[in-house]
Amino acid sequence: MIENFTDIGVRISDQMDKLDLKQVDICRITGISKNAMSNYVNGNRVPDTMAIYNCPRY
Repeated sequence: MIENFTDIGVRISDQMDKLDLKQVDICRITGISKNAMSNYVNGNRVPDTMAIYNCPRY
């Protein structure tokens, strides 16, 4: 299942670009910490299921 998230950082960055948002904006909207978001975007960490499920849809 981890292989489905190998490019999660790229996908997050692409969506931020499309929506003209910064990491701090995503953190404020989702409640995800700045450290966790940075790790997701940089490919150092994979979001857990609940973090993804709780994110609002744009």
